[in-house]
Amino acid sequence: MLCEYENDPKLEFNAHERDVLSEIVVNENNSQESLVTTKEKIRAHQSTEYELDTFSVKLYEDKINLASKIGRPVLDPISRWDFDVEELPYAPIVKIIDFYEFDGTLFKSPVLNDELFRRSSIHMIESGAGLRDIDWWNFHEAWSCYTNESVRDNKKWKDCWSLPIRELMKSSKQSDTTVCVLICSLRDAEMYNDLREVLASEDIAADAIITRPKHIPTADFKKIVVLDFLHYYSMCQEVNIYDWDKEFLTSMDQLFLKWSNNGDSMIDGTTVITPRLYSHLDPLIERQLVENLIDEHNRRLVEFQDQNLDCLTVRQSLLGTVYFLTQTTRIEVLKHCIENQKDFLPDDTDSLVFECEEIYISLNNSQSAIKALGGIGAQIRFGVSHYGSFDDQFYALKLLGDKELPSLTKSPILLIARHTDAIVKPLDCDKITNWQVMDDLLLVNTVVGNKGYLKVKKM
Repeated sequence: MLCEYENDPKLEFNAHERDVLSEIVVNENNSQESLVTTKEKIRAHQSTEYELDTFSVKLYEDKINLASKIGRPVLDPISRWDFDVEELPYAPIVKIIDFYEFDGTLFKSPVLNDELFRRSSIHMIESGAGLRDIDWWNFHEAWSCYTNESVRDNKKWKDCWSLPIRELMKSSKQSDTTVCVLICSLRDAEMYNDLREVLASEDIAADAIITRPKHIPTADFKKIVVLDFLHYYSMCQEVNIYDWDKEFLTSMDQLFLKWSNNGDSMIDGTTVITPRLYSHLDPLIERQLVENLIDEHNRRLVEFQDQNLDCLTVRQSLLGTVYFLTQTTRIEVLKHCIENQKDFLPDDTDSLVFECEEIYISLNNSQSAIKALGGIGAQIRFGVSHYGSFDDQFYALKLLGDKELPSLTKSPILLIARHTDAIVKPLDCDKITNWQVMDDLLLVNTVVGNKGYLKVKKM
């Protein structure tokens, strides 16, 4: 810390260095007063305008060249974050700082199941927790998945990690000259303990885990964290940032370039764009989470007697009857179509969205039709006879069922893939006229079921 250098009798500064040091001390003292105020606001979770330039951008860009002349780290506002600064590696030996985003880069963060809830109705919930795009599920119950196991012992998340990023983090943590920082831009301080438990379950550790205060925009938060650490480790020579957020990485590239062009810093800054990873919660768990939020919403409504809100409930809307493919069958069919069936799918499949999930039966939910098929849950096997496509917009398979199977459609058709811009309705597959006989026998195992979605509605 700067105060230690001031009191060290072994240190001697020339006149120019003393002037530089005095300038830094004055500015840092002014910043400390604002720092205390801001930390109080952060911890109280008050909604306040957060000025990005107050602490980091302006302070760092104006003073980094001065700090380098002194050759010592200056006093920084890094202590605003909720972690023990004393546990960080010793500043003078640190040469590299590695920053990793948790959600979407290291961890396959759960997102809403589009096939389960109507997204527009989800946003009707105005409870204290709320549902917001990707971090709506951010509760302890979601991490523990409603089991009696602890977050650390629960195995739900064992397949939700990016193996390359996980190994990079372990390598960063093991190096004496590298600081490993995990940025959690979609999580607040309330999730800190659960985060540590989930990371511990995979033997993943970081020198600092930074969670985002609720009122600070994500892009500003990430930049502030990076600048705070660069300011704290003023002798750092290399910075690596791993994130899926291209906009944030571009802004950092521009900042690194600016410093380089102005001669303000010799830092070698590298940004790495990672694929954005995501997963889905079990539908039953997701429904339970939503119902818990609705209960909280309704409780608060009664408690505070808010006349502007309505009590809510969950309703189910049915779209039709379908044959659902089993997961094993879906994988086998897609693999066969991509690897074995020639002249069916284009060589470049990057522009395709793969479906292969269900076979349309009818738009109504006729109980007599379902009964004729053996009822909900009945297992039906089909054989594939032909493959075809329509105007390079979508690709499908024509199926043959058991002769004794009730004929509820002209010919069962399985939609395999569609162009990213194509919207395909069940009856659109009747437009296909270029049917070709399949080269090999392919069986499709299905289960009869109702297709629908859940809506949050007023009671």
